[in-house]
This record gives sequence, C-alpha cells and structure tokens, in this order.
Amino acid sequence: MTPAASIVSRTTCKVIRRNLSTAAAVAPCDSIAPTWWVEAAKRHQREFVSTFYPPGDSLDRRQHAKNSHPIYNFLHRYYKCKVGDVIKYSPGFDVPMQLQGCEEQALQYLHPDFLSVHPETKTAVYDRQRLRDKLSPDLKLGWIDLGHSLRTLEALNQRSPFYGCFGFHEWAMLYSGGEAARRGGPGQLKKHQGALPLRVSQETIDKVVESSSIRCTHFDAWRFFHPAAQPLNVVHPMTRSLQPQHDQPGCIHANMDLFKYALQLYPLASSGLLQRAWAIALRARKIDMRASPYDCSQFDECADGPILVETKEGRAQYVEEQQALYRAAAPLREELLQLYRAVLTTPAPPAAR
Repeated sequence: MTPAASIVSRTTCKVIRRNLSTAAAVAPCDSIAPTWWVEAAKRHQREFVSTFYPPGDSLDRRQHAKNSHPIYNFLHRYYKCKVGDVIKYSPGFDVPMQLQGCEEQALQYLHPDFLSVHPETKTAVYDRQRLRDKLSPDLKLGWIDLGHSLRTLEALNQRSPFYGCFGFHEWAMLYSGGEAARRGGPGQLKKHQGALPLRVSQETIDKVVESSSIRCTHFDAWRFFHPAAQPLNVVHPMTRSLQPQHDQPGCIHANMDLFKYALQLYPLASSGLLQRAWAIALRARKIDMRASPYDCSQFDECADGPILVETKEGRAQYVEEQQALYRAAAPLREELLQLYRAVLTTPAPPAAR
C-alpha cells in the first residue's frame, strides 16, 4: 500500500507555485512559520491515520479490516470520509501560513479547498469567503445543506439532554414486523451488519421492541427502523426538516454526527477539531454496537462486553455511557456552533479576502 503521505494530491502544490510571486516576503506578524505548521501537519497525519482504521500490524491490513468492522465500516460509509481528505492539514480559517522556504513535499500537506495564496506576503490561508462565494442563498453547498447543520447545532446547544431511549433504535431496525409477519413465516431479516451474528434471538428482539416505549429523537436512526416499528416511536412526525426540532445532545447519534458537521466545513475547521470530532464519533459508535442485538465480542473495541439494554441493569449502564459522552462532547458542540456562525454568518475581515 502507498504510504499515507503519498496519497495526498499534488493539486495544492500547483496552485501555490502558480500564484506565488518572487517578491520579498513580508509575513504578517500573526502568521505561523513553516517549521511549525509543517510539523503540525505531519503530526496530524500520523495521528489521524492511527485512528482512522481498526488496529493492526500494517496499513494494508487495517484498511481491509475496516470493511467487516461494525464500528469503522459504518463511520466510513455513512460519513463518506476519505483518508486523502482528512489527513490534509488545517490550522483553521483565517490563520496565515508562511510559505517562504517551503519544499514541494511540505506543500502537499495542505488541502486545496478554500485555500487563498497571497504572493505579497508569501502566505496561504483557508478563506471562508471562498466558501461563501459558492453558497446558495439558503446556505447550501451543492447537496450539503450547511444551513440545516447550523440550525441543528443551535438546537443541540440550547436543548437539555434526554436519556430515556436506551439505544433501542438498533433493535427497532432488526424488528421482524410484528405478529402478522411472524404468522406468515420467516421473512428476510434486514441486518445492516450482515456478517455479524446476533447475541439474542429474534423473539427477544421483537419482545423488547413491542414491550418498550421507543423514544428515538434522531431522524437518521429512525429512518432505518423496520417499517412496522416506525409508528411505535413516541417521537413523531419524523422528517429531515424537523431534525432541529427533535435532535437532542444526549443522543448517541447526534453526538456521532458532530464529526459530520466538522467534515462539512473542513478545512475551514481546524485539524485539531476534526480529530476531536472523530474521537467522539468512534466512542459513540462503540456504545451503539455494544448496546445492539449484534454479537460484537470478537472486536477489541467491544472488549468491555455488551450493554444489556434488554435488562434494567443494562439500561442503567447505557444511561451512564450516554451521560459521559454528553459531557465529553459538550465543548465540541459549542465550538462547532461558533465555527458555523463565524464561517456562515459573521462578516469576514477585509484582510482575509
């Protein structure tokens, strides 16, 4: 497998070489020197690659292992994240990086999106105005609805957490369809983790779904429920447009989605913020799978054992995990909200343009 450093495109280098003049450099006093940002970029690349795939003894095997891993396969597929994008470096928007003396190999660490090069100062900066110039009036960037993300983040930061769902969304996805479906004989169970065995019987799954109060507040979990389980959800109606009305910060998937919100603005978001969001997403997905009906005992990430939400003790344990995740993600939720406001709604200073 090609080393991670060589995965990065040469587009950035071409952009910089084309725009950078030979005039004497007069770097702004608040810019960061190449010796600092190049080292930070190398560190970001090493650290992200170390957590982007399951543990293993080679990058080849780790990349292959993610396809059958219930934590990593979901995060990669659902968030459509590519290693060539997330390992590129950003100090955040409006932070000038000095280019004087940079070698071409170092320039490849930078992301080409929203990058402005200033020949007069020999600096490069991730410029929010370049994103704004591409936005529609309702804050959409192609198919990405940044206005919707902003409204959801605002709601998450204003709302109190709810801890009464107990992770039953994964059970509702595996519901058989009820008594009528059972009388009709065995049907085709839609397992989103098809290679994994179940740790409980279908009868147990159905009993949990039918006897519990399903209180899922996250649209992107609810939409994967078995059709017969969707009407059992106490929270309704569930639509994409109503997501800001229902999402709440105690939700495992709402906290997982903080990575989505960071990725949508990357590289205007900093590499450090992106890494912290990825760490929260990994932690959330581990809880998600441990509380599911799937048997994940073969994976090191689930070595603490299943969270038996079908029992009173297991539900209490799930709430403890939710509360800890809520507290860990709280600073990130606030930082992302401030980032979205600054990028999308706060006027950019002339120097950044």
